[in-house]
Amino acid sequence: MERREISRISSFDALRGIMCIGIALLHLIPCFFDAGAPEYRASLYLAYFTDIFFVMGGFFLGRRWIGGRLEGTTARDFLVHRLSRLYPLHLATLAFYLLMGSLVWLGVVQSDDPERYDTTSILPNLTLTHSFGLGHRFAFNGASWAVSAVFFCDLLAAALLSAQLIGRRSLVIIFVLSTIVAMAGAMLLGEDITRLQYAEFGVLRAMPSFLFGLLLAISGLYVRSRALAGGLLMTALFLAFAIGGPLTGLARLALVYFFVTAVLAAETAQLWTPLSWRPLQRLGSFSYGVYLMHGVVITLVVSLLLKRILGVDPLALGADRPLLAHLLVAACVLCSFLAAWISLRTVERFGGQWIRAALLSRPSAPRLQNNRAPEPAIAQSDFA
Repeated sequence: MERREISRISSFDALRGIMCIGIALLHLIPCFFDAGAPEYRASLYLAYFTDIFFVMGGFFLGRRWIGGRLEGTTARDFLVHRLSRLYPLHLATLAFYLLMGSLVWLGVVQSDDPERYDTTSILPNLTLTHSFGLGHRFAFNGASWAVSAVFFCDLLAAALLSAQLIGRRSLVIIFVLSTIVAMAGAMLLGEDITRLQYAEFGVLRAMPSFLFGLLLAISGLYVRSRALAGGLLMTALFLAFAIGGPLTGLARLALVYFFVTAVLAAETAQLWTPLSWRPLQRLGSFSYGVYLMHGVVITLVVSLLLKRILGVDPLALGADRPLLAHLLVAACVLCSFLAAWISLRTVERFGGQWIRAALLSRPSAPRLQNNRAPEPAIAQSDFA
């Protein structure tokens, strides 16, 4: 393996698209199939995508560092760019759940999960701190706990940017320390390290994976041999499915890190994989929208339409009419993509522009390089 800068990791764009579909299925399948169904057991493996999501968050940020796109950018402006990417759609989905919550609080609609509309969690959700140990872990849009965790990682990255701690040695030390902190937190909270969001500390779950992705990007590993790259990727896939049941804890993190590294090796060795398929790569731009909007779709389709309006038990539907249940799951995924397509061109676009116009400090804009106009620190299509 060599260290070499690569212009584009297109396989990661496809992986982002698969990741958002997988996480949507992870939450949709249990709505229609109980724990004894093969669909439910298969869906447990999709939890790996959450950890992949955090690794890719650090990786994409690291790519911008080594590509010089953050040169001359202050920590404040970096955070404004990140906030402009994360906050508009988060606020829009939070507004939807506040509307639903008002119906629950007024007694107009009954909720199967009253804790979802916990009023003490409104402020933490507004400030994107609900994975910092504040508020109920899955209040309102439950999936947004990961957005809060990413925001914490952005704060950490801003601190590293200010301290100029972006060297390989310093990142290795910080990565090891963060893993130790996460493990200690898991022991104190009585949770697995890959389930710390259930203890309201999703930041501890995200931090080691984010730093590993950052370290992977900074390291710039380059693989020439297609045979080696193919062997790494096949080994990762074999380990993922040959072991009895999905892994948890440090074993899962090690497998995820190995898998992401193998995908990077295949890309740099120019080895064709299904991730090389261009239509799949185009799905990556909708990953953030699908991630946040699939919960809204579940609320509207499963909770309101099926349960409240039609009086249908989705679990009974999955047991008695599995084909129809599969079609409904697929329809919900498609609706999530449609909602993501709309949000990318409306809420995310105009909301991000407004935040940047209001908060960016003009004097500290990125410097020109080679007489070219500066690139934005964070591309609008990037989730992580």
